[in-house]
Amino acid sequence: MTINNLRANMFLQMIGILLQNIEDFVLLNPEERYQKHLEANTKVLQKVPSKYIASLLGITPVSLSRIKKRILNGN
Repeated sequence: MTINNLRANMFLQMIGILLQNIEDFVLLNPEERYQKHLEANTKVLQKVPSKYIASLLGITPVSLSRIKKRILNGN
């Protein structure tokens, strides 16, 4: 495999991830987006400050805190 093939494959993977994130942002509510990221990246989300996670989800840190509380309470 040449460097150009590797570059093309990486580019296609990045586009796929980007399109999935856009689709999730449009179709899922913030709590569903958080749960999806939580399932896929549990260890990462434990290490990243909440303000950055909230930014990724397109919500405020206060809203993220409420979502976390609801999930912990099982509602």
